[in-house]
Amino acid sequence: MESHIKNFFDKFLKLKNNNLLLKKEIIESIFINTGIMLKKEQIEINKKNISINTSSIIKNEIFIKKREIVDYFFKKTKRNISNINWN
Repeated sequence: MESHIKNFFDKFLKLKNNNLLLKKEIIESIFINTGIMLKKEQIEINKKNISINTSSIIKNEIFIKKREIVDYFFKKTKRNISNINWN
């Protein structure tokens, strides 16, 4: 029984670590392409969707370079981003 619970929690830990890694990669992708450094708390990842919570000026800069950001992210992670949302 304990091993089932451990396996269950290991899955969540793996998902959390994977999500943190993806946040770091999207932060790097944004920084490389725009010069803007975001904090991991400003980014939420839900499957292939990324939500960014920041000011309008920064959102505009990211939007202008969206294609380059998505391409760089794909090259680094081999994962597609289908949408970048703004909070």
